[in-house]
Amino acid sequence: MDDMHLNSLLVFTKYPEPGHVKTRLSGSCGMVGAAYVHRILTERTLETATRFSRSEPVNLVIYFDGEDECLMKDWLGSGLLYKMQTGMDLGRRMDSAFSDQFSGGSTAVVLIGVDCPELTVPLLTDAFTALTRVDVVLGPAADGGYYLIGLCRRIPALFQEISWGTDRVFSQTMKIIDELGLRCFELQTLHDVDRPDDMLRYPDLFPEHGGKIEDGSLFQIP
Repeated sequence: MDDMHLNSLLVFTKYPEPGHVKTRLSGSCGMVGAAYVHRILTERTLETATRFSRSEPVNLVIYFDGEDECLMKDWLGSGLLYKMQTGMDLGRRMDSAFSDQFSGGSTAVVLIGVDCPELTVPLLTDAFTALTRVDVVLGPAADGGYYLIGLCRRIPALFQEISWGTDRVFSQTMKIIDELGLRCFELQTLHDVDRPDDMLRYPDLFPEHGGKIEDGSLFQIP
């Protein structure tokens, strides 16, 4: 880790392999179409994260699940730092990533997924700024999950006994925060793209079919 960069921004994603990503979209988009949606969302998120990293001293790290680093580099570029997610479930994988970064010298770590196209550079700035005075930053998603979590130290309990993939993730996490007496800053609530209707909010991202992806031939990685 670069000693000059004591903050870390982690992007959690997967290689867009049909049948392994965005499975809740496959019923209407097909497996290939769902992979295309995941690809677009990841690239949008990475663009935002990269713009932030160019304006702030931060280590930008891609934590990936599935396939191998060579395929990730072929897709997103070789000039980024890649690490494989480790752990049996999402909570353990996130906790492991935080542990990795804090043991490497980071003093503030923000982790984001790729499902929220509304994420902006100012929101990332707000998250890191808040971590100078609170223990946890959460970005709640409208579906009951969260699109961002930031910590100033490792807190494993935040990732235990959580019903991942449900509309209870945010509320369960907040309950743990309250029980531990942690200081928490909440960002504004944003929408994720998890279901077919969600794409209709973002016709600029999915213009081919007015926000709907129905043609599997749209999926390709340069």
